[in-house]
Amino acid sequence: MKTQWEIPILFEETERIAITFGDPADALIAAENYALKPLPDAILNWHSIAPLLKLDHWYDTTAFYSRRKADLSAENAKLLFEYNQRAFDAAKAKGGLVLYFQGVLIGNDIYTNLDLELPFVPNCLSFCIWESLQIAKKGAKIPEHKEAAKMVSLWYERFSLVKYQVKLEKTPKGNSLVFQKIDYK
Repeated sequence: MKTQWEIPILFEETERIAITFGDPADALIAAENYALKPLPDAILNWHSIAPLLKLDHWYDTTAFYSRRKADLSAENAKLLFEYNQRAFDAAKAKGGLVLYFQGVLIGNDIYTNLDLELPFVPNCLSFCIWESLQIAKKGAKIPEHKEAAKMVSLWYERFSLVKYQVKLEKTPKGNSLVFQKIDYK
């Protein structure tokens, strides 16, 4: 199974898209059926966040693959949004959060994808990029995040966390984003 990706960023693509958007995650474009792909393959325009990253620094990245309950009530869907927003706002206030991408459902059709090593078929993918693993671990201890984590059984049939590191690297042909899948600890 693939554990490392290098995504070239051509010089002319290093525009400041991510910084000029209100929320840098809004600049990202998800691939078709993105929730069925490894994170580096799930986004089509990683170059848009390159201006947010320092060269030669490994950032901690957590991908949250989930299968939302098919019978999720409107009330519980509203709670999911509210708890998620509170956790996001608290993480931004804490500092060290580079980006949070909140995924949307791809549907509940059954798909198969041999590129994912998950014990279920996800229908959503969200992810966050933190300055470091230490900061990410502190972010997970924020009360608002803990409150949201206690509610996952209300919203999801299954979920799984997949850890990556990402680094912006200078190459002779321009910059590249290097993703490395790592063990979750």
